Amino acid sequence: MFGLQSKKSDQLVDEIANEFETYFGDKIDTISIYNVTDTPYPMFNFRFELYNSFIIEFSYNRGAIGCGINFGNYGVDVKNSIGWYDLKNIGQFCKELDEDIRLRIPDKFLQRKGWLE
Repeated sequence: MFGLQSKKSDQLVDEIANEFETYFGDKIDTISIYNVTDTPYPMFNFRFELYNSFIIEFSYNRGAIGCGINFGNYGVDVKNSIGWYDLKNIGQFCKELDEDIRLRIPDKFLQRKGWLE
């Protein structure tokens, strides 16, 4: 964890956003980054559309990470077994997010878009 403390928020957000783009490929749409700060500690958020269906909010706060689905006035947390950021675990985080989101989308839609494996 000490190594993460020496990284600036802008480095971390680039690193994590790039991992999301690599993992999801054409299933992810524009990532919008906001609330980036190093004071009093590193934290940031980013938002993106996944599977042309859900707006996902990602949050990083002092190493803790999480996601939720944005439904406008409220959101729904997406549970994940990875609660703390580590670059080697972000692939697992994305995998679990992908599995959870795909459960909410009809297979016919995924198949039509070429996203059903």
